[in-house]
Amino acid sequence: MSDYDALLRAIIDNPADDTVRLVFADWLDEHADTFPMPEFVRARAAFIRDDIAMSQRDAFDPLRLRWEWIEKPHREAEPWVKNSLPAIPDDCKFLREPLFRRGFPWSVVIQAQGYSRPSPPDGDAFPLEQVRFLASGYYGIDILHQVSWRSQLNAIEFDQAPVHNCRLFKLSGLDRLERLHSFTTRSTLAKSANLSLLRCSASSPLSRSQALRWAEPWLKRLCAKEWRPDCASFI
Repeated sequence: MSDYDALLRAIIDNPADDTVRLVFADWLDEHADTFPMPEFVRARAAFIRDDIAMSQRDAFDPLRLRWEWIEKPHREAEPWVKNSLPAIPDDCKFLREPLFRRGFPWSVVIQAQGYSRPSPPDGDAFPLEQVRFLASGYYGIDILHQVSWRSQLNAIEFDQAPVHNCRLFKLSGLDRLERLHSFTTRSTLAKSANLSLLRCSASSPLSRSQALRWAEPWLKRLCAKEWRPDCASFI
């Protein structure tokens, strides 16, 4: 494994640690001349440092707000960005709100094209924290079962994604979701399907989530009454 890959692996394995991200930025600076476009590599290193520095400021600090609303979107549109983003399948796209979190891409949207099963991204290429399944709920749960990067996720969303009972039971049985703290469904599903999800065992990773968001008001009320009154909300 190269030094580049080893540092990237350390970032993926320790997502809350800014130190290893800064070490990665230093490594990029030191080895920029070994890349085809050194100026892009140095620009990426500088961005990582700036993004981390601003993320450590108070949420309402004027400098941080200026960075997030003005400077950061401008920097994310610079030429080096396209060159630094890892390759992902055509069925995926990076979430751009923002594109980078603490210097790295962090969220992808996976969308089915017609009735074809979408291809998942490579979770070893960047610190993936959130995945949104857009109109691909039927396949989304199967993808979550098959990929190793689900252990990296802290948020899962299903949007415009019909999911049937059998798939919901598969979702409740997922392991390696220790980091998950938010689960959202924006789909209007049958009551029987949603009740299946609510009846997950207490050991389900969803039952440990800090935020559960549902598209249907009746489901939110039921969840708050019978399962997790501290975390259920209605979209």
